[in-house]
Amino acid sequence: MDTSIIIFIITLIFMSFYIFNEARPEGSKFSETIRETLKRFFRKR
Repeated sequence: MDTSIIIFIITLIFMSFYIFNEARPEGSKFSETIRETLKRFFRKR
C-alpha cells in the first residue's frame, strides 16, 4: 500500500471519531484534551 493511502485512512478514522465525539453534548471534553496535547506538541517545536 502507498503511504498516502495509509495516511488518508488514518485521518478518515480520526475525523469520524472526532465528529462522533463532538456530536454528543458531553463529548467536548475529549476534544479539549486532544487540543491541549497538540498545542504542547507544537509549542516544543
